Amino acid sequence: MYNHLMYKKIIFIIVAVVAVVMVVWNLKKDSGEIKVQANQFNGQIQSIEGDKILAKGYLTSSSGELVNEEKSVKIEVNNDTELKKIIWHMLSSQELAKRDGKWNSDELIKENQVGSMDDLSPGVSIEVKSKANIFDKSSFKADSVQYIKFVYPD
Repeated sequence: MYNHLMYKKIIFIIVAVVAVVMVVWNLKKDSGEIKVQANQFNGQIQSIEGDKILAKGYLTSSSGELVNEEKSVKIEVNNDTELKKIIWHMLSSQELAKRDGKWNSDELIKENQVGSMDDLSPGVSIEVKSKANIFDKSSFKADSVQYIKFVYPD
């Protein structure tokens, strides 16, 4: 009987400590003391207005997890922004026919090149990185913008 009561007390204390920790954590989170760190945005260009890219997509935390629902952002690009273009050389239609229309991106020839704002247009997928925490930001400066261009042999 004594062991049973002791066991119940220990369980009660553990549950109480966990509850207090959760309440304190939620209060700190709501007050801004605990902040999600997001430095990457992955999405699709909606439009371009001068040196600003309007895009829709998702923020990624420093641990690689998506941190929000799909959102629209305004991305500032300037002379300090590194534009990176990756060219994927796609398979010919004959090669695709041999593979039943399937291809593996790891098998494609890829070239890294310096990018240009002239390459960007609505519908292009982009990966944007910023040194600043862009969590909860609807507008931010990009340190780098990476995108893929597909080259077809036929």
